[in-house]
Amino acid sequence: MSVQQQPRKLKRCTIKEEYVELTGDAVSAALLNQMIFWQEVINKSDSEKIAEIEVLERIGDHDKANKMRSQLREGWFWKSAQELSDEIMFSTRPTVARKLKALVDNGLIESRKNDKKKFDHTNHYRVNLSYIQRELEKLGFSLEGYTLFRPSQDEDLPIAQNEQSKETPNLPIAQNEQSKVQYEQSAAYNEQSATHNEQSISRFTSLGFHSLGFEEEEVYTGRDPLIHMLINVSKTKAPTIRHEAFLQNLTTYNIKNEMGLQIVEYMESQQQDINNYTCGAIDRTFAEFVKRSKTNDKVKVFPRWFATTIINKQFEVDQDEARTDEARREEERFQRRLERYKNISQQMAAATSDIH
Repeated sequence: MSVQQQPRKLKRCTIKEEYVELTGDAVSAALLNQMIFWQEVINKSDSEKIAEIEVLERIGDHDKANKMRSQLREGWFWKSAQELSDEIMFSTRPTVARKLKALVDNGLIESRKNDKKKFDHTNHYRVNLSYIQRELEKLGFSLEGYTLFRPSQDEDLPIAQNEQSKETPNLPIAQNEQSKVQYEQSAAYNEQSATHNEQSISRFTSLGFHSLGFEEEEVYTGRDPLIHMLINVSKTKAPTIRHEAFLQNLTTYNIKNEMGLQIVEYMESQQQDINNYTCGAIDRTFAEFVKRSKTNDKVKVFPRWFATTIINKQFEVDQDEARTDEARREEERFQRRLERYKNISQQMAAATSDIH
C-alpha cells in the first residue's frame, strides 16, 4: 500500500498599505512584513529560553542556565536574500538584496556581522520595532498587533521648555533639508551600486552564471555564508560553475542553506571539495537523494551520505564519458573506413571507365 502524499503548506505574502507608505514600494513592504514575522518568532524563542533560565537558576542548576543563556539570540536572526525572495514570491534575489540593504540604511532594520561561527561572515538582522512604530504614527498609522507608542520625556516637557521650542520653528525645515541631501546622496550611491552590479553580473555570465544573479557585494563581502564558504574551501576568487550547480540544486529541491553549509563543512573535514567534482556528478547526487526520499530507504545523515555518494556518482559520470568517448571514436573510425571504401569505389569506377 503506497503512502498517501501529504498536502504541502502554501506560501502567503502580505503587503500592508502602511508598510508601502513607510518604505515607498511593494517589495520593501513585503520584505518588512516578513522580517517582522521572523523577529516575532525569534523574540518568542528568546522569551521561552529566559523563562527556562529563571527556573534553572531557582533550582540551582547554574551551569545549565549559563549554557542556555549563551544560546539567547537577543532578537538577532539571519535570513538570506534567496530565502526572502522565495517567501515573498514576486521579486528576484538581487532586488531583494538591494531592498533589504535600503531597509537597513533607513534605520528600519539593524544589521551586524556574526563572527561566532566559522565561515559565517554574513549580516544578521534585528527589526527596529520602536522606530517603525514612531514613523508609522507620523504617517497616521499604527503598528498592527502592538501597543501604542508611549510619549518620551521630550514630549512631556514643561511649558517653559515648550515655549522655548516654539522659538525655533524652522528646525523641522532644516531637518527636512538635511533628509533631502541624505536622500540625494543615497540615490547617487544606489546608481553607482547598480553600475557595479551590472559589471559584476556581466563577469559572472562570462563564467557561466546564467541562472544565478550574483551581486558583487554578496560574493566578495561574504553576505551569503554558503557562497563564502564554497569560495574559501575551493580557494577560488569567485564562485565557479560547479558551485553554481550545487547552489542551484539546493534551490531546486528546496533544501535549506543551513544543510548546504553542513555538507560543505563535512566534505572539508574529509578533505573533499565540491569543486573537484563535475556538475553532472553533483546533479546526479541530488537526484539520488530525491529518489531515496520517496522510498523507505531514506537518508539518515545527509552530509555524510552526500560526501560518499558524490564519489560514486563521479565514477558513474567518468564511466559514461568514457563510453561516450569510445562510441565517438568508433563512429569516427567507421566514417574513415566508409570514406576509404568510397574512394576505392570511385577509383575502380574511374579505371573501368578508362578501359572502355
